[in-house]
Amino acid sequence: MELREISEKYKRYSNDLMEILRLRTKPVGIALVDKDPDELGINAFRPIKHFRRKLTFCQMSAVARYYGMGMAATLEDMACPGEIIIFGFAEPPSYFLDGSLSYGLYTRTKEAGRALDSSLPRLPMGRYKALLTMSLDNVIYEPKGEIPKWWMPDKVIVIEAELPKTSTGKIDKKILRDRFRDAFTSTV
Repeated sequence: MELREISEKYKRYSNDLMEILRLRTKPVGIALVDKDPDELGINAFRPIKHFRRKLTFCQMSAVARYYGMGMAATLEDMACPGEIIIFGFAEPPSYFLDGSLSYGLYTRTKEAGRALDSSLPRLPMGRYKALLTMSLDNVIYEPKGEIPKWWMPDKVIVIEAELPKTSTGKIDKKILRDRFRDAFTSTV
């Protein structure tokens, strides 16, 4: 598929998602690539080069979501040690293996930190060279592979009515569950 076709396809898909799901920000496409983005000719912002600082995956995703800017990051661009290890950009250092990374930040004990850190999924070391985050309407690559079945919803219910709100203005999920209980519990 030509790059222009890919771009148009995902631009339509992105707009449909925003409308149907009533999203306030753009959906984000994420890819791991096995070559340096410069080798591939990917035109995207690089944290160190363009912002003179390292960024976390969360920050790069937010830039793509809110501003529509594509981001490409290699090991030198990434700020979060946990993400670097999870994406397989570097071997886990001793402070990751002994639980010190999560201790005090996410856990109350070093043992709990070790259990949490060792439970995190990790991609094979060195398999990927870069991480791309782009708003779905600006994606410059054709996604490969399939979405795992457990990520896909069993059913989608379109509600053509004003959604019930709590006193703080959030969607009242309890009322929705009660109102549509049969739709959520029945099987297709």
